[in-house]
Amino acid sequence: MKRKIALVLICMLVLVVLFSISKGSKGVKYDDFRFITYEHSGEGVEIGSFSKIDKKGVLWVFLKRSKDSAYYKYQLSANEIEKLSIFSSKKLEDFVIRKQLDQGIGYAGSSNFLGLKLGNDEDKICFIKPFMDKDFNDAMMMLEDKVFKQSDSNKISRFNIDFVSIKRDILKQERINFYLPQKQLPPKILKW
Repeated sequence: MKRKIALVLICMLVLVVLFSISKGSKGVKYDDFRFITYEHSGEGVEIGSFSKIDKKGVLWVFLKRSKDSAYYKYQLSANEIEKLSIFSSKKLEDFVIRKQLDQGIGYAGSSNFLGLKLGNDEDKICFIKPFMDKDFNDAMMMLEDKVFKQSDSNKISRFNIDFVSIKRDILKQERINFYLPQKQLPPKILKW
């Protein structure tokens, strides 16, 4: 009797291990994954980059460069997709570790928008990296390396992007994440 119970327990343990390995190796497949860099201009929101990941793990990228715009397409590896699953481990707002810069410190970088949809769960955040935790920033750095790679062999013709809807989503989310700092230029140097 004890041997049968032990055998059943061992079989259950093996099944649990196999299930967790197969589940973990696939990574999360988001229904919608959008990462956008943007800045505010006199005319509203100006998109610097737009990227989305489809269910097949293909990263679609639009970059607005100084003289033109470019479009790219990259296939993410299983390892890269797995790293991005960190974003679904908790609410995006829970990755925020601070909501203001240190006194006397300005911010001159772009703002970012991340929007995710997984099943019925949807989450969005506007953020700057100095406000986010290390795990979030590590995954974001891996994604940014891919987004800003600009590999000629991955260049493609345009794909459709609804910029009006994106700008509306960003402005709506900024009202929720109201703590983002305004971009500041360094102070003027006084001449004596």
